[in-house]
Amino acid sequence: MAANPPVESESPGASIFVPVRLLSGQEKTITVYFSWYHVESNISIGRAEWTGHAFREKPATGTAFNQQIVRGFIGNQLVNVFDPAGDGQTGILESPPFEINKRFLTFFVGGGDDKEKTAVQLIIGDETIITATGRRTETLELEIWNLHPYMGKEAKIRIIDLSMQP
Repeated sequence: MAANPPVESESPGASIFVPVRLLSGQEKTITVYFSWYHVESNISIGRAEWTGHAFREKPATGTAFNQQIVRGFIGNQLVNVFDPAGDGQTGILESPPFEINKRFLTFFVGGGDDKEKTAVQLIIGDETIITATGRRTETLELEIWNLHPYMGKEAKIRIIDLSMQP
């Protein structure tokens, strides 16, 4: 893979090469993930709402005091319910409504694995459509939701931590 420096002006395009060998009549599905990382971004839609004591501080910059090391996040900040007052905080953080106009939503999730108490949820109307949880670790794992069936619908993202377990 070539490591090319960023282009400061408009970029003319990009290429990708995926080496695959197939014999005559063979089929294979190849999944390729793309991501454009914006170091400095002010992208925002409205103002989030929250309940409880968790999520009231600004986004965390990584591992909080007395927390196991948080690994796997990209960028400078993340939602970390452990920060700033430890694991006893609970709450719900909910995005403003938005129209689903992309096929996939990709994010990283870690922490608890209880779908009712520690989860990221896609909400349409009053219904939880998709749920993701951590795997009982502070290492964040890639989660990819296929939103194609919900194109054009209004949705919200809800992050919950209602677990009182330290």
